[in-house]
Amino acid sequence: MTMSEENTMQTINRATRARQALALYRQVFPRNLIIIALITGAIFLLQLAIAAYFSGRGEVFTGSAPIILAIFVFVTAIMSMTQYLPLALGLGLTRHAFLLASLVHASILAIVLTGACMLLALVEHVTDGWWLGFTFFDVAGELTVHPASAIAIIPLGLLAVASLGLLLGAIHTRWGGTGAWVVILGTLAAASILGSIESLASLARSAASIVDSAPMEAQLLGGYALAALVLAALTSLVIRRASI
Repeated sequence: MTMSEENTMQTINRATRARQALALYRQVFPRNLIIIALITGAIFLLQLAIAAYFSGRGEVFTGSAPIILAIFVFVTAIMSMTQYLPLALGLGLTRHAFLLASLVHASILAIVLTGACMLLALVEHVTDGWWLGFTFFDVAGELTVHPASAIAIIPLGLLAVASLGLLLGAIHTRWGGTGAWVVILGTLAAASILGSIESLASLARSAASIVDSAPMEAQLLGGYALAALVLAALTSLVIRRASI
């Protein structure tokens, strides 16, 4: 077998293992959608009732939907890593395949939730805030970006949040609760120490000024994409030697 054929076979094997890992999520994906729909619906109805009670006192803006979705994908990502990684390894799947499947699942979930949120935002816009001037879903309209950019910004933001959840879940899986707190507090302490170094602080300010000069769309898209990539890479490093 030639080197090219070996590389092709390895690629096929990785794709097969990734599909097998993704199959773990197919069973829970509908349940996740039902749970987030029930939670979001309950909070929406509660805030709508409050808006109706205070109607006539000015426009009510909450913008709770993206916050709820972000918390949901964050918690779901942590649970995915802590609960499904041992199962995946027990089935003979690789850590790389499981992480790839987790990122694909998070991406699909982010896209579906964003689509549903924007569809309801359209209804919200047509009804002038559910006839009460109440804004719950139409947060994209409040961003100082082009509406088309918001279609990519929101799911990328959710993916970045999910990637952070996967990393924290991986840290907990590898080192346990105590180890996770040590890593988190150690990271914060290191960041504080590095931030106190004048040369690094000056470099950070220079980088921040460059970022501020870019359009808001580029800042959000680039920032979320970079965060998701970095967090996914760190997660890969953490779970590489995790003993389950």
